Amino acid sequence: MDTQAARQIQQFLEEDIGLGDITTDSVFGPMQEGTAVFIAKEEFVVAGLDAIAPLVFTTRNSRIACTPMKKDGETAHPGERIFSAQGPVRDLLSAERLALNLVQRLSGIAMRNTRSEPAVGTTTASVWPTAFCSRTTISRQQVRSPRRCASCGTRRPIP
Repeated sequence: MDTQAARQIQQFLEEDIGLGDITTDSVFGPMQEGTAVFIAKEEFVVAGLDAIAPLVFTTRNSRIACTPMKKDGETAHPGERIFSAQGPVRDLLSAERLALNLVQRLSGIAMRNTRSEPAVGTTTASVWPTAFCSRTTISRQQVRSPRRCASCGTRRPIP
């Protein structure tokens, strides 16, 4: 994973954790181990489990072992286990909120774009796969038709 993403995740964790979690620290000992499991509540297209969720957990503690049970782009169904992480409970709890927020956001974008593909299928537009659409520039030589960004779903005009 690129270092910019790792730095951003470290910043997110620092903002979220702040001075610590008094409740977690009073309930769980520093050596207590556990497992966190993400379970789908509804059907959706998975995004962020391959790289982002593991990066969040391992940024918090490199001893956390992560296991994605679904690959990005696959469909998750209600009740299905899609990801697990094992390690110190305190670190799991301090990283899970950020990991879930990022996976939910990325999966929401993926779901939106999956739903939009049939709508653009009969037009000259197409889904444009990129992770950083706002920083991507395209030239007339690179593409010949209007594109839809797979990251945010917006149409990107050709310059």
